[in-house]
Amino acid sequence: MSISARVSMRLLMQFVRTVRHTVSAEMLVVSLLILGLLPLIGPTLQQRREQARQFQSRDRLRQIHLSAGNYHDAYQSFPVSPSVKLQPSVPRPMPSPESATDLVSPF
Repeated sequence: MSISARVSMRLLMQFVRTVRHTVSAEMLVVSLLILGLLPLIGPTLQQRREQARQFQSRDRLRQIHLSAGNYHDAYQSFPVSPSVKLQPSVPRPMPSPESATDLVSPF
């Protein structure tokens, strides 16, 4: 191997090492930035989850409200709890529900 080939090979190897170290350093900096931003992003994600839970609860309450309204339209009264004694003169379906929400679930 000639001297110029050795020199160019040595320069090439130095360049490759420099590039590797630069890429490693850049990856380290990016990783540190991401790790530094995680504590800032965490509370935001938690707030979004809480908002989603609240939205889901409101949606379920709205569904129960609509079902109770439909039940009232069908039977001219709101559903009662199974613990309440019903008068036999009032025609209502009596499938022995666990709760009033079981009565409105078909609606």
